[in-house]
Amino acid sequence: MSRIKKLFDKKKQDILSIYFTAGFPALEDTIPVLHALQEAGADMIELGVPYSDPLADGPVIQRSGSRALANGMSIATLFEQLKEFRKRFLVKHAQKLVSIDVEEIAYFFSDGRLNFFKTSDNRKFVLDYTMDDLEAMLDPEKYFRISRSFYISVESVDQIHEYFGNRLLIHLKPAVDKEAIVSREKVSDFKKWMGK
Repeated sequence: MSRIKKLFDKKKQDILSIYFTAGFPALEDTIPVLHALQEAGADMIELGVPYSDPLADGPVIQRSGSRALANGMSIATLFEQLKEFRKRFLVKHAQKLVSIDVEEIAYFFSDGRLNFFKTSDNRKFVLDYTMDDLEAMLDPEKYFRISRSFYISVESVDQIHEYFGNRLLIHLKPAVDKEAIVSREKVSDFKKWMGK
């Protein structure tokens, strides 16, 4: 289920959706503006990519797009800016919200229809993102998706064993209740990743 569908399933009214132009008012403002909008409570953010012939846009968006282009914004620049990886996850714990630094997370995993992560000190939290969502959020130098069900950090790998079907069995720390198996098609990339 997409995050937008989840939002509309959970919140039927008073949804705050914000549009802004990447690279406006200054080229390096895109990420700070994104963070400020998130912190201010925006439910959805539409990021506009400026282009040279914005005839279908209104005058305000035309002006912001022209300024962003003059600032040097391009699709390549935007994608480079958006490579910033998540530093924290805000999760529910009992009756409160807790912010967990990504560096504290040993691994992410799916169990049934829910996704979780475990911290290196063995705390377990439910995650509001899909495993596919995590791909854009996590630094690939630090986390590797070994299967449809697991993203693991280098530090979480305790032992690696060969497993039938040309796969690998990973013993994680802290321990997990299900088998962490590197899928056959990911074994070669996993070995390269572990050897960096």
